[in-house]
Amino acid sequence: MATLKPCETCGKEIAAEARTCPHCGARNRGWGWVVNLLLISVSAVLVFFIVRAYNDRFHPFPACTSQRAAGEFKSTFDGSPLARTLNLTAIDVVRQESISDDTARQRRVCEVKLMLNNGRSVTYRFTFTLRPNGGYYIEGLPAGL
Repeated sequence: MATLKPCETCGKEIAAEARTCPHCGARNRGWGWVVNLLLISVSAVLVFFIVRAYNDRFHPFPACTSQRAAGEFKSTFDGSPLARTLNLTAIDVVRQESISDDTARQRRVCEVKLMLNNGRSVTYRFTFTLRPNGGYYIEGLPAGL
């Protein structure tokens, strides 16, 4: 047995699945808009993940402003000869920005301001370079050199 509901225009009972009211001809909205919204939402999520997978495939190194990059900046600085010699460690990443993204040479350059354990801050330029066999390596130099 069909579920009945009142027509939004004339108020007479119609089948919930009916496209139009047989009494006044008004369109029955039903659940169609919910289904359309759901389909659009699922499509948007799929597009998001496809684009993300595409970007990860061709840009395996992290974005300059990501948390992952911040961790790598700190560990690269901490492992540098300068930091080891002067007993410095990066406490926090204060500012991160992308300087260049060279897809032809498969490099990304980021300028980063690090807060150090001695209370001072230093600005470094880190370069992510793609390795031929996959993965990447990071080089860091004080900015301005």
